[in-house]
Amino acid sequence: MLALNRKVPEANKAIAARSRDQQDFVVITSMPGLGMSLGAEFSATTGGGMAVFGTPGPRVGFCGVA
Repeated sequence: MLALNRKVPEANKAIAARSRDQQDFVVITSMPGLGMSLGAEFSATTGGGMAVFGTPGPRVGFCGVA
């Protein structure tokens, strides 16, 4: 577990470098409960669009803030 925890900062840097070019990434990661990793997962799952979820309920459920 400690070895994995040491790799988190490196993974976050890689995610940030790849996500910078996505126009909605800054907006997505500004939502409460969405950091770099979950923001990248959210962006990859939705293609950066919110229409995938239809209503707010599934969105907050995805983020674990419901």
